[in-house]
Amino acid sequence: MEKGHLTVEVGLHNEEGDGGLQKLTMPVTYINQPYFAGLLDRAKKVYGYRSGAPGPLKLPCMVEEFIHVKSLVERESTGSQ
Repeated sequence: MEKGHLTVEVGLHNEEGDGGLQKLTMPVTYINQPYFAGLLDRAKKVYGYRSGAPGPLKLPCMVEEFIHVKSLVERESTGSQ
């Protein structure tokens, strides 16, 4: 993984236990962006907050939603330079 990036586990669990989870990477600085606040709030409600928990950050959303939020942050960061 590139320096300054983190792995996130994105997806929604379904009743069949399949999970449909996908591991993706993103720059760690994106976590501080307002666009990610909703995803982080949802993760806190679903998984709780456990400081130092092993494994990647889990975001309970569809992969498409994560990609959309990530693209908004990328578009804003390139537009402000």
